[in-house]
Amino acid sequence: EEFSTEFEKGEIISHTKANRTVKEGSSVDVVVSKGSKKVVVPDVQGMTSSEAEKKLLKEGFTIKTISKFDIEIAEDCIVNTKPERNTEADYGSEIVLYVSLGAPKEYTSVPDLAGMTKDAAEKTIADYGLRVVFEEVDSDLAKDKVVSQSIKADEQVEADTIIIVQISSGIAPNSTVKVTVPIPKYLPEVTLRFFLEGELVHEKTLSQDYSPKTYDYNVVGSGKKTLIVKLGSASNAFKTYKLDFDKGTYADETVTDVSNLSKITVEMPVEFKNQEVWISFFNGIEQKEQKMAVSSVNKIEIFGGDGYTGSSEVSYKLGATGKYEHYGTMTINFKTGTATVSNDVDGL
Repeated sequence: EEFSTEFEKGEIISHTKANRTVKEGSSVDVVVSKGSKKVVVPDVQGMTSSEAEKKLLKEGFTIKTISKFDIEIAEDCIVNTKPERNTEADYGSEIVLYVSLGAPKEYTSVPDLAGMTKDAAEKTIADYGLRVVFEEVDSDLAKDKVVSQSIKADEQVEADTIIIVQISSGIAPNSTVKVTVPIPKYLPEVTLRFFLEGELVHEKTLSQDYSPKTYDYNVVGSGKKTLIVKLGSASNAFKTYKLDFDKGTYADETVTDVSNLSKITVEMPVEFKNQEVWISFFNGIEQKEQKMAVSSVNKIEIFGGDGYTGSSEVSYKLGATGKYEHYGTMTINFKTGTATVSNDVDGL
């Protein structure tokens, strides 16, 4: 006799001399079924699924798993079996393992945090049953304003999900605008001084033989700013640029363009021949106080910006006294390259 899950108890499973002709009275050996072997289903409740499967396989069972939610049994642990634990089942029969998915999940929608402050976003997320982690980033938005959120609004998520929210530091992210500045002509050496919103940010001295005849400067900033370029110690603007860091562009808003300097030869009054003359004048770039020795041909040279027209004071030196006296006015037109001197002092 032997156990069998295929044959009922008392049925013949097999016999010797099958399909053979034998003498009457000959003996034949038969195997009779004892029916199914009964095995006690072990108690695997609370075990992990892998632990339970190993134990059942060792007892000779086959396994089928079904997942289900359970508020008491931890995820991936056994809730119960079918047949139930501690009952008998046929050896080699199938045991169903019910594996826990944990407690049923609660879902909620993600709120739209756009335009909120940090405090408002934190309260709103808590009201929705979610958690938040804040990250501060540079932005054009006001400080502590929401810049972005890691999960978009109205998306369904499990309760207690963490939402990463970026908030503004109030500092706009920097970008770079390359400004090309022309180098003034005729000056043997020039120092370009760059002022961004009134603050000196760069200074560069160039000689006239510098090539190319422009100078590139990469300005770093954010938003919209004004860049003023001055020459040397001049207080007046040589160039004025409006920068848009968001677009990476700039516009030249110079009122009087003096990029190209003009040289004017001025014929002085005959009484200044071979004398020292002091001229105080604005050349369109800076106020100049220039002492000159008038040649025997009564001529001096001055430099100024194209397009500038103005008047300047002319003084002269009285012999050995070393004292300069006002003489008159020089009318300058750098656009046409002309200048004239007139006397407004009686008796000279």
